[in-house]
Amino acid sequence: MHEHQHEQLHEDFLAQPSKVNDLMKFISDIANANKMELGNCEYRRTMYDKAIEFYSRGLDYITDTPVLFCNRALCYIKKRDFKRALMDLEHVLNDLDQKCLRAWLYKAGALKRLNNEAGFEECIDNARRFNRANLAYVDVFLEKMRSDF
Repeated sequence: MHEHQHEQLHEDFLAQPSKVNDLMKFISDIANANKMELGNCEYRRTMYDKAIEFYSRGLDYITDTPVLFCNRALCYIKKRDFKRALMDLEHVLNDLDQKCLRAWLYKAGALKRLNNEAGFEECIDNARRFNRANLAYVDVFLEKMRSDF
C-alpha cells in the first residue's frame, strides 16, 4: 500500500466518529477484561488487596459493569470490610442492575456479618423475587454462607 493510500484510509476512518468510538470501546473492553482476569487470579490466590487494585483499575475504564463491582465487593467481604463492600453493592443495585443476583446475595452476606438480620432477609427476598429461575442457586449460596462466606 502506498503512503498516500494509507493516509487516505486513516483520514476516512477518523472521519467516521462511530467507527472510532466502536474501536475505542473495543480496546477498552479488552483492557477491562484483562484487569478482571488479573483480579480473578489474585482473588484465587487470596491476595484480596491486589485483586481489589486490579478490579479498581478496570473500573477506571468501564464503570457500567456490575461484574467488577461485585468482584471487588467480594474481596472487601473476604477482608471483612463490609461497609466498603456495601458501597459497591448499593451502586450496582441502585445504578446498574436492580436484579443482579450476585449483588443481592453478597449484600445479604455483608449485612448478616454486620448483624443486620432484617436487611439480610430483605436481600434474600429480593434475590428470590428478581431471580426466580435461580432459586436453587440462592439456596446453595445460603448453605455455603453458613460455612465459609
